Amino acid sequence: MRTVAALMAMLAVALTACGGGSRTDAAADSGPAAAVPPQGGTRAPTAIDGCSLLTRDEVRTILGQSAAGRPDAAAGFDLSCYWYAAGPTGRQLEVSVEASRLEPESALREEYNTFKANLIFREDVSGIGDEAFLAQYSGSGSALVIRTDTLLVFINTTEPDRDEILKTLGPSVLDRLR
Repeated sequence: MRTVAALMAMLAVALTACGGGSRTDAAADSGPAAAVPPQGGTRAPTAIDGCSLLTRDEVRTILGQSAAGRPDAAAGFDLSCYWYAAGPTGRQLEVSVEASRLEPESALREEYNTFKANLIFREDVSGIGDEAFLAQYSGSGSALVIRTDTLLVFINTTEPDRDEILKTLGPSVLDRLR
């Protein structure tokens, strides 16, 4: 069973994953994976490649240039992918997506509620999943956090002024998990 500290660590990774060091990455997928969803309509996150949750064009829209994606099992989520690129001034540009199953009455659900209640900045976003909100972190970076009855999804970026882009990508990411 996960503890509050474990979720806080996972969520901290999600909200700060875009601050890591340099990596050598594989090419990003251009579309969603072709796994068959189980009954209920939502695939288990581990049945798909996390790097299929954003297309190359979507990554380019967020970062302003192409970037290669790399899964990261160490992030603590059921699936994850991180895209890194060197910016024009040498600053690292980053975006990530993480998702985990959210079982009814699970410790993760309780820990998520604690995390959400303790956020300093949160802007609710309607029309995505059962609940969605933007959270700011580390200065200019932000995350779109999406909760459905069965999933918890984070789309993170270090790039400023990407909130509207994140909001438009949220439904696409959820569709790729169905």
